[in-house]
Amino acid sequence: MSSPLGRCRALAELIGSAFHLQPAYDHRLQEMDFGAWEGQDWNDIPRMELDAWAADFLHARPHGGESVHAFAARVHEFLAELRKDGVSRLVVTHAGVIKASTVDKGADFAAFENSVAYGGMLRI
Repeated sequence: MSSPLGRCRALAELIGSAFHLQPAYDHRLQEMDFGAWEGQDWNDIPRMELDAWAADFLHARPHGGESVHAFAARVHEFLAELRKDGVSRLVVTHAGVIKASTVDKGADFAAFENSVAYGGMLRI
């Protein structure tokens, strides 16, 4: 399973070819939609927008994209569906999705402050 976005897709295809498997893609594994903030450096985002987001981290959407709560719900839906058959899978995805998956396992939303190593792995 993989996010359909470029970096993840490329890695999933590389892993898949090594094991003679065809990756499946799911949009729910995409990184959080940051709306108007996409591709911007954090220093270029207006301070009042960042403050509004920090004041209501779970629900604010000053960028017009997804709220953290909606994003975590999307990841939760994916994981709940994945767990139904009890089959283990390798999932190639983004740091935000990995953080949301730790929240899904019961971690506090403060887990979004943790860093995720580029190319790292997490067993869920």
